[in-house]
Amino acid sequence: MKAPLVMYATIEMHETDNVAAVWIPTIDSRGTS
Repeated sequence: MKAPLVMYATIEMHETDNVAAVWIPTIDSRGTS
């Protein structure tokens, strides 16, 4: 999953809040908490 990681890292630099809003639900959905 390097592609998504790169995208998240890039977005994080621009919008950290946006990443958190997408990252949190993503982890919760997969149950990788």
